[in-house]
Amino acid sequence: MVEYRVHFDATVRFANGGSLDAHGFRLDLPSSELTPEQIGELFIRHLGLTMVGSVELSELTVVEEAHKGSRGVPRADRETRPRLVELNHTIRGGMTTYPGLPGPQITTLVSREQSADRYANGTTFAIHNVSIVGNTGTYLDSPFHRYENGADLDALLLERVADLPAEVFHLTDLHTRGIPAEVFWDREVSGRAVLLHTGWDRHFTSPAYAEEAPFLTAAGAEYLAEKGARLVGIDSVNIDDIESPARDRPAHSTLLAAGIPIVEHLTNLDELPATGIRFTATPPRLAGVGTFPVRAFALIGAPPPPDASSRAAIPVLGIQDESLARAFYLDYLGFAVEWEHRFEPGLPLYMRVRRAETLLDLSEHHGDGVPGTTAWIPVASAAAFHADISEKPYPRLRPGIDRDVPGGPTIEVIDPFGNHLRFCESTS
Repeated sequence: MVEYRVHFDATVRFANGGSLDAHGFRLDLPSSELTPEQIGELFIRHLGLTMVGSVELSELTVVEEAHKGSRGVPRADRETRPRLVELNHTIRGGMTTYPGLPGPQITTLVSREQSADRYANGTTFAIHNVSIVGNTGTYLDSPFHRYENGADLDALLLERVADLPAEVFHLTDLHTRGIPAEVFWDREVSGRAVLLHTGWDRHFTSPAYAEEAPFLTAAGAEYLAEKGARLVGIDSVNIDDIESPARDRPAHSTLLAAGIPIVEHLTNLDELPATGIRFTATPPRLAGVGTFPVRAFALIGAPPPPDASSRAAIPVLGIQDESLARAFYLDYLGFAVEWEHRFEPGLPLYMRVRRAETLLDLSEHHGDGVPGTTAWIPVASAAAFHADISEKPYPRLRPGIDRDVPGGPTIEVIDPFGNHLRFCESTS
């Protein structure tokens, strides 16, 4: 579906004095049929201005252009039914993904002719041998790619890479190679996949792909890590500046230290709306490996999330030791940090963690949570959850599955602070 944006100059005069001028401003439009007055209203809503006395627009030009995600602007109806969009480059034998790394070698181990004698008449198979560098095609970096003690592909939770709400930042008209933190300020990135559309995928496999390529700045990576992004992807040769004289990798270092997977060499991001999609990029479970190709795709037209009034309450659990809380909730139970807050260094921590759709708030503040609080947490499969935590034994804790309790099979664990968490597979 065609989308529209408008370019204009504006003068805003405030009813209580003062004014604001904008030149060459650009704004998403829900349709091309809006009047100047309606565009002015969207402009004020987008900026969140109050006490406005008058708005004057000039040099109005409506153009066909993909939406950038302007705040306060209604989305146009894009899809009549859910649709999947392929975000992968095709892997072919001998192709170059990253300069200096060998291309994949694909050979036939068992041909159809060779298999003919092994099966019934007319039944044949082909088996291929693939020798491939992990950094081939569209691939994912896990923390182990950068850090020796980081999670490898086998330890990477599906909640980090599958069916993630995503925000797409269309940055093809950015006037700088480095993507700054400021481009993210007007949108919610916490708990979301952040996909950076630079348009550089048009150079994939050509020499130009590695020359003056777009990248995420150190400040941009720090902002996304601080705000709790779930995953960051880009359609460029690297999320870092590979031409930096310092030869450092601040985006990799910051994001992977925070447990945020990185997907590089995406494509077709121009087909995605700025918001309202789901993103998946799942690698195989490879132990001792940090990087490998993924099948990345987006779902457009998924049902919108429930509004805030219908969302579940978030339990607040009291904690008294940050290191014990992180070891229990993050390392053992597999939660990931959404965000954390202190009023200043050295003061109590307040932290929100997520596993799948479950959110918990952990607080060191006096009076938040009573020791011995019980939280009931739904899970899709008690057996699968039990198998997951059983692979990561926790001292003096060996929970089983109680199949006789009301509500369904339940696994109860007690955190280091006396809080009881009951993970239940509801059968009602």
